[in-house]
Amino acid sequence: MPPVPHREIWKPVPGFDGYEVSDIGRVRSYRIPGCSGRSVMARILELSVGPTGHIYAGFRKNGVTINGQLGNWMLLAFVGPPADNQECLHADDNPKNNKLSNLRWGTRLENVRDRLRNGRHNLAKLTVDDVRKIKELLKTGMYGKDVAAMFSISGATVSEIKTGKIWQFVD
Repeated sequence: MPPVPHREIWKPVPGFDGYEVSDIGRVRSYRIPGCSGRSVMARILELSVGPTGHIYAGFRKNGVTINGQLGNWMLLAFVGPPADNQECLHADDNPKNNKLSNLRWGTRLENVRDRLRNGRHNLAKLTVDDVRKIKELLKTGMYGKDVAAMFSISGATVSEIKTGKIWQFVD
C-alpha cells in the first residue's frame, strides 16, 4: 500500500493578518498590496537565505516589512511564544530544514550542545567520534600530551575532556 501523502497544515502568523506558515516551512499571503485588504487567492511567498544558511521570511504591517528567521515564525504560529532566553533550535542543525517536526524552542546552551553532539559546531576542532577516541586512548593509559599531539589539540584540552569539564555529554 502506498504511503498516505502528508496534508500540509497552515496556521496564521501571530500579529500579521493575511499571512500563514505551514508545518513544512512554506509561507503564504492572502493579501496583495493595493487590493484594499480584500481576500484574494493565497500566494506562496518567496523566502530568502541569510549568510548563516537560515531561511528568512518578511511580513508587511502598516507599510513596514518585518523580517525574521522562518523557524521563529513557525514556532510562534504552531507552539506559541518562547520562554525567556529561548531561541529556535533545529534538531538536525540544518538551518534550511524548517519542518515543524525539526524545530523547538530551547536555550542557547542547548543549541550549542546539540551542535556539538551532531558535530556541526563551527568552532569545534573535534567531533563526537574524536572525543570518544580520546577517552578510549586515555583509558588505555596513553599520556595526555601524546593524545593531544595525535589530534592537534592542547594538553589542556585533553585534560578538560578527561575531567569532564568539556564534552561531558560524550560517553
